[in-house]
Amino acid sequence: MPAPTPAPPRRQGRAPWGAGEAALTLGAVLLLLVAHQLWWTNLTPPPRTA
Repeated sequence: MPAPTPAPPRRQGRAPWGAGEAALTLGAVLLLLVAHQLWWTNLTPPPRTA
């Protein structure tokens, strides 16, 4: 009788990995948005009042 084949490894930890990747992506996008907002507000002059 042949030896039983081991079960394939389970894919555990996929959800936490995806959540971490999504959090890093969201953080990078927000960081770029804040940097753009700060850079743009420094470039545009304040409106002149007459």
